[in-house]
Amino acid sequence: MIEMEPRAQDHGGAWLDVHAAAAHLACSTKRIYDLVAQRRVRFARDGRRLLFRVEWLDQMVVEVERRV
Repeated sequence: MIEMEPRAQDHGGAWLDVHAAAAHLACSTKRIYDLVAQRRVRFARDGRRLLFRVEWLDQMVVEVERRV
């Protein structure tokens, strides 16, 4: 099981863009776009812009851990 450490940067429930979501998950922006295309991560749109909540990203990681 992977233990997640608290992030030094607290977003306080703010919306994250693709770059911030990638930084939060320590992955590339391409990976974020792939997860969105596969509908494996919850997201919202503001026009063409993709937005995420930290809770949504963390929930996706927990769900992936449960499948393993």
